[in-house]
Amino acid sequence: MDWTVKLGVVSSVISISGAIWSLYNVRIITKTKDEIFSKMKVVKYSNINVNTKSTITQIRKIALKNKIPKGLNLQDIIDSLNDYYEKIHEISNDIEKEGSEKLNNHITSFKEDISKVSKMSKESENELIENYNLIYYRILEIDKEIDKFKQNIIEK
Repeated sequence: MDWTVKLGVVSSVISISGAIWSLYNVRIITKTKDEIFSKMKVVKYSNINVNTKSTITQIRKIALKNKIPKGLNLQDIIDSLNDYYEKIHEISNDIEKEGSEKLNNHITSFKEDISKVSKMSKESENELIENYNLIYYRILEIDKEIDKFKQNIIEK
C-alpha cells in the first residue's frame, strides 16, 4: 500500500472522529443553553411573585373592607396596579408560547379592571370596594397561574 493511501485513511478516520466529537459538544451546549434560559424564566417569574405581594398589600387597604379608610391615596394603589400589570405584560410572550388561554383572559380582564377603577371616584364607595375585591381575587388567580408556569419549567 502506498503511503498516500495510508495518509488518506488516517485523515478520514480523524475527520469522522472530529465530526462525532463536534456533535457530542453541540448537544451539551444546547442542553446548557436551555437550562440557562429556563433558570432566567424562573427568576423572572419569581420577581413577579415578589411584586404580587406588594401589590396585594396595597389592594388590601381597600379590598375586603366595609369602608374606605380616610386619607387613603387611591392613586398610589392604581400606580401599584399599573406596575404589576407592566410586570405580567413582560412575560406575555412566554405565556402565549405555553398557550395558557386562562392566564391570557385573566390578564386582559385585569387591564380592564384597572381602567374601570381608575375612572371611579371615592364617592361611589361600595362599588369601588367591590371592584377592588374583584381585582384582589384576580391577582391571586394570576399569581397561581404564573406559579404553574414556574413549576412546569422547574420540572423540565
